[in-house]
Amino acid sequence: MPRRKAKDIPDGWRNYSNIGKVVPYTRFVPFKVPLKEHVCNNHGIEFSPNNLLQYQPRIKLIIDVTNTDYGRYYDPEDFTKRGVRVEKIMCPGGPTNVPSASLVEKFFHVVDEFLNDPQANQNSLIGVHCTHRLNRTGYFICKYMISKLGIQPELAISSFQTARGHPIERKLIIENILQTSYIQN
Repeated sequence: MPRRKAKDIPDGWRNYSNIGKVVPYTRFVPFKVPLKEHVCNNHGIEFSPNNLLQYQPRIKLIIDVTNTDYGRYYDPEDFTKRGVRVEKIMCPGGPTNVPSASLVEKFFHVVDEFLNDPQANQNSLIGVHCTHRLNRTGYFICKYMISKLGIQPELAISSFQTARGHPIERKLIIENILQTSYIQN
């Protein structure tokens, strides 16, 4: 039986804007997965790693929370050769999946390590993406905002959605975020 070729462009990918704004109260920038330069050229798309860094040159850390092989949609070296660190957190998506506590802790660790690095520029941003920059991206960013920054769950969700320009779509993700305990400042 012949092997099925992986899709160059994820289903539904074109339905979402490329990149959001900086999420209020944070240094996070949500974006959908950028695609390899040749895929962009073949399909008339302008969202490769190069395009991303042109749109937002302050990104110095990218956290990839797709559940795909490292390098499937873009070559991480396209970022690392420009001084951008790339971290991969394999996270299953889909309507019945909520990221595990261990994945959330790993995300927190990567973010905290970056933010606490004395060599890091205080204006540097953290780019986070899943496939469409909807549910998993929103989940991780909102969990960080609530658990680490003491932001109320409702405010975290609305801030993220406004910055992203699209609502979090999965009800299970929203319900889980709303149940997150936060530290009152």
